[in-house]
Parts: sequence; structure tokens; C-alpha cells
Amino acid sequence: IDIPGEGYIERIERSIIQYSSKTAFYFLDKEFTYQQMGEQMHGFAKGLIKLGIKKGDKIALYLANSPQFIFAYLGILKIGAVAVPINPLYTESEIEYILKDSKAKIIVCLDLNYGNIEKIEKNTELEHVIVTNIADYLPKMKRMIGKLVKKIPTAKYSKSKTIEFKNAIEINQEKIEVKINSKQDLACLQYTSGTTGVPKGVMLTHNNIVFDRDSGYKMLEPFINSGEEIMVALLPFFHIYGQVVVMGSVLGFGNSMIVFPRPDFEQLLKGVKKYKATVFYGIPSLYNAILNLDKFNERDLDSVRYYTSGADFLHPKIEEEWEKKTNNKIMQGYGLSETSPVTHVMPFENKKMSSFGIPISNTYAALLDLETDKIFFSDKKNGELIVSGPQVMKGYWNKPEETKKVFKEIDGRKWFRTGDIARIDEEGYFYFVERMKDMVKYKGYLISAVEIENIFYKNPLVKEVAVIGIPDKTVGEKIKAVVVLQDNYDKDIDAEKLKNQLIEECKGKLAPYKIPKIIEFIDELPKNLIGKILKKELRDK
Repeated sequence: IDIPGEGYIERIERSIIQYSSKTAFYFLDKEFTYQQMGEQMHGFAKGLIKLGIKKGDKIALYLANSPQFIFAYLGILKIGAVAVPINPLYTESEIEYILKDSKAKIIVCLDLNYGNIEKIEKNTELEHVIVTNIADYLPKMKRMIGKLVKKIPTAKYSKSKTIEFKNAIEINQEKIEVKINSKQDLACLQYTSGTTGVPKGVMLTHNNIVFDRDSGYKMLEPFINSGEEIMVALLPFFHIYGQVVVMGSVLGFGNSMIVFPRPDFEQLLKGVKKYKATVFYGIPSLYNAILNLDKFNERDLDSVRYYTSGADFLHPKIEEEWEKKTNNKIMQGYGLSETSPVTHVMPFENKKMSSFGIPISNTYAALLDLETDKIFFSDKKNGELIVSGPQVMKGYWNKPEETKKVFKEIDGRKWFRTGDIARIDEEGYFYFVERMKDMVKYKGYLISAVEIENIFYKNPLVKEVAVIGIPDKTVGEKIKAVVVLQDNYDKDIDAEKLKNQLIEECKGKLAPYKIPKIIEFIDELPKNLIGKILKKELRDK
């Protein structure tokens, strides 16, 4: 496809004109039209200019999903500044690292989180702190009652040291003239989760995210209609999936979204039913959580025509159970922060179970031999997935050595090494096998955790499982399975008996050396806010 050489905001500004009276998003039962969103976006952009912010300056967003995130994110990109989204669950030290590394000049945060900023502000290059309450854009009466009955959390903050979000909005008729070089100018510094070390700032240009938004949407065009869809926006906007795939495909094409400030699954189903959502953006743990809800009624989802899953591997058990219960397919995709995020999408008309699909437009994908590092396309063995395309990042901020490690030139083409092991079938469909860092090394064998997890998931008592390697002097790593049982399991069940049962079920399906030697039952697996299981935390424990 042709990639428009324009800034990320330009298509959204066309939507603001074309769909001015249409609902851009719903938030806690309040509607915001495209015109209202445009006024607030431009007002925030002008407010930043008044505060001395220039093109290229970094602005941190330490916010939950909210109108403020949308207005601020779009306003930042409008003036050519760079958005630095931060997980609202991050601790002081994590936030301090990102602020210092990015050299952010302003941070926008919730009043609930201001205390974290106050403690570290003096160690950073912050010039201003803009503070808001999650309900600042709700009607006054609803806001007051919500705070009174403590349904809307709030916290005190120093008004002399901060700027209130609404006071940062400058509503006037002045035009903003900023020229964007889409291939060179950064739109976003997207910090990786840091699950394998120190977080790295992924440099994404306007061209990266414009291409990924537009090409990903183009693959859905036969099944969705611009200006008519109502999309679920539960996935956090601080994550690249929420920013580009969800927010981008809504606002860039005149659609509407239901914005949820936190992952409340029952409220999610109520919202889908009330607003008749048509497109559902999800992740594996979200689908699994809904399937395990006591009050889940598949009729609540009657309006939804299209389900998609990304950000993690979708286990076949979840996929099969979802299709059986709802009579709807989940279309897997694949991507990373470093690829803006999407590289692969499952074609709707030719779905294959367990595959994450084929490369999107203008995108190349191949495999690297795990021993020789040579490129191949055969379906006979697994290899490291490598990709090349307009969505691939510029590099890691201030980390030239880390950048060098993940790029490889082959026959004049620059490839990004994903660190994920995949396979490809004879028709060019790709399948996730394992993350290289999650492979267990037992007596010199490289063992796939996912292969073992798939066996465990077939047991009806197993709700979730994570397989990890435990350091051991004699064998390298022992194989351990950490299991969460279904909520309705018999609490008096014999744990040792169940462990033996799970081991027995592995026999005949796995080579003897692949069968876990240790099984532990816990109440909940550690996850990040997007819902990805944090195996590093399990290994650290």
C-alpha cells in the first residue's frame, strides 16, 4: 500500500472535520464528540506551546485510560513533541528511570499518583507537572457524588507546585503550524516492560505508527465500515497496542470507542451490551478471564462481529472454548513495541487455529536458523522470527549497542530480530513456538515451555499455567510448572494426587526429559497491566 507521508494527527484531524458531531468515545457514560475532542486536543497543544514546549521535547503521560490521555497524547503529537507513556502502576524508581532517560520536560499524571512524582521530581529534568482527576471531564454533580461515595478515587496534591489539566488547555483560534518529517520525527518513546532487564525506549516515528495504523486497518476493511464501528478500548493506552491499534483505528477512521479506565470485566460486558460494540480488541488473559466469569452470558456479546487478540500467545484451549461458547472466531495477530506494534494478522476468510497469520502489507517475515543464524523459509523446522518493514522502530533511545544487537542485514535488507521462535507452514502462515528467553535449558536440551503448557491446559481443572526453568547445578535448569486452578475446583482435593495426575497426562505426549519435575499451585500468576504473564517474576522468586 502507499504510505501517506504525513504526521499521525493529520488523518485524525480529517476525522474531526468529517465526523464533527459523531461520538468519538464514551467514558463512564459520558459522550465526547469529534468536535469536542478536537477542541481539547488543540487546546492542550496550545497550552504546551505556552509552557515553552517545542518540537522534539518529551512529555510523559502517567495516566489510566481517560479523556485526558486522549487529549494530551494527540496534543503532544500535534506540535511535534514526543509522547512518553508510562504504566500507571509503575513505582517511583521505575518512573524516575524513564523520566531521567527520556529527559521529559513535563509529566501529566493522575492526582492519585502525584505522590510518586513529588518524591522524585528534583532528580529529573521536569519543568512542570500537570495533574488531573480521572473524573475531571464528567458532569459536576456526577463528579461530586462519585467522590463522595468513593466510587471515584481522589487524592490531595500541591496546587502551588502543579498545573491543573483543565488550566493547561488554551482555547483560541490561533493556528498551530508545525511541519512534521514523518520518517525522521519521533512520535513516541515507548518504553519496553523491562521484563528482561532495564526498560528500553523504543523510538517510533510518525511514519512507523501511521503505516501500522493504516495497513492494519486496511486488512479489516472487508469486514468493518469506517465511521460506523463501536470498538472496545479496555487495553491500556500506555501500551502500543492500545495507542495505535485501538485508538488509531477508532479516531483515524471516524469510529467510536468505549473507554474503560481499568480492567473490570463485568463492567466491560455491560458496556459492550449497552453501546452495542462491534469490534473487540483483546488479549489472551482477557478472553480467559471472561470465560471464567460466573455471570458470563455469551448473549451479552451478540453485537460483536470481530474479535482480535495480540500481545501474547493465545493458547488453543482458550481459542477453542471461546469459539464453542460464542460461535465467533478470535483472529490472532502478532507484534511488538519495536514494530509499532503489528507485523502479522490472521486473514478473516482463511483462519487457521493457533496461527497468528501472515505479514501485513509492505512487510517481510522470515526465520533465522537457531544454530547457523542463516535465513530460511522452510516449514520443516523452527527458527527465530525476523521482520522487515516500515513499522520497524528507528532504534533504542540512547542505546546504540542494544540497537545493534537486534538488527541484521541480509542481502541488503535490514531485518529486526524479534527474539521469538516461530514456524511457518507451507502456505506462509506463521505460528508462535516460544520466546527465546523463556526456553528451559535442561542437560543441554532447549525445551519449549509453551509445548508443556499446552498439555496442562487440556486438564479441565487448570485455569492458567506458566512453565519456567529453575537454576540447578547438575542439569542446568529444572522444569517447573506454576499452576492456577479453576475457581470452582474442590478445595479438599489432594494436591499430591493432582500433581501426579498432571505428570501422568504428560507421559506419552512429551519426551521424558520434558516432563516437569516440580509443580506448584498458586492463587494468581503475576501479570503486567496489559495482562501478560511475568515469567521473570516467577523465576526471580
